[in-house]
Amino acid sequence: MRDALLLGTIAASLLLALRYPYVGVLAWAWFSIMNPHQMAYGVYGLPLNAVIAAVTITSFVINGEAMKFRGPHYDLVRPFFGVALDFAALFTRSTDFCALLQSIHQGPSICSPLRSGDN
Repeated sequence: MRDALLLGTIAASLLLALRYPYVGVLAWAWFSIMNPHQMAYGVYGLPLNAVIAAVTITSFVINGEAMKFRGPHYDLVRPFFGVALDFAALFTRSTDFCALLQSIHQGPSICSPLRSGDN
C-alpha cells in the first residue's frame, strides 16, 4: 500500500512537473530530504531521484524556462555565502571544517587565526 501511494504521489508530481517545472524542483527537494522510498519496500532500489531530476530538466527545456534562467545573478549571492561560511567557522571546533572552508573560499578567511594555533 505504501509503495502504491508513493508511486502515485511521484507520478502525479511528475505529471504536474511537465507543465510547471517548479513542481519538479519541489518534488526533487522533498524526495531528497525525506527519502520516502526508504520506508517503501517495493521501490527501495529504484532511482526515483534521477527520474524526478530528468523530468524536471526536460520540463525546463520544453517550457522554455531554460532560456529565462539568468545565471549571473548567483554572483550577487556568492559573497554572502562566503560570509555565512566564515561565520559558521567561528563556532566550529573542528579544524577539518576550516580546511574545507579555505578550499572553497579561496582566500583569507576567519579560520586563518584559528588554524595558526594548530601544530
